Amino acid sequence: TLKKDSHLLKSIGDEVELKTYKPINKQKEFSGILKAFDALTVTLEINKKEVSFNRSDIASIKLALDF
Repeated sequence: TLKKDSHLLKSIGDEVELKTYKPINKQKEFSGILKAFDALTVTLEINKKEVSFNRSDIASIKLALDF
């Protein structure tokens, strides 16, 4: 689980799975490439589009596992 900014910084460019507390567009789970973050938001690239999430809405972020 990526909780600290240092964890997020190391994971820029990696595929992550993000879960939100409340549904956004009827969806609570997202996966994409971690592009950026700041004190208030986390930005993923999902299907070639950049999508920003408020950090207060994020339940968890973790690296996507490839099997």
